[in-house]
Amino acid sequence: MKAVVSYYGTRTIPHLFRGPKCPLQFHFGGLNELVSSEDVEYIRRALPDAEHYVYQDTGHGFNCTERSSFDPVGSELALTKVLGFFADNLNRAI
Repeated sequence: MKAVVSYYGTRTIPHLFRGPKCPLQFHFGGLNELVSSEDVEYIRRALPDAEHYVYQDTGHGFNCTERSSFDPVGSELALTKVLGFFADNLNRAI
C-alpha cells in the first residue's frame, strides 16, 4: 500500500501496535458516538505523523449518504482532503 485513509476510526485502536507502513490520513466526526474524543486523541498521539481531521459538528457516518447523520459540508471537505492526500502520495493527479 502506498497510502491509507480512514473514516470514523472505529477499528483503528486495536491495530496501532503494528505501526504505519505508509502515509495515513484520518477523518473523525466530532460528535461520533462510537469513537470518543479520548480515542481520537489516543490515535493522534500514537500516530503523530499521520494527518488527522475532526469535523466538529458531524457524527459517525457523516460521509455516508445513506445515513441520517450524512453531512454534505463535512463530506465535501473530507473528499477534497482525501483527493489531495492521494494525489500527493500516489505521485499523480486524481
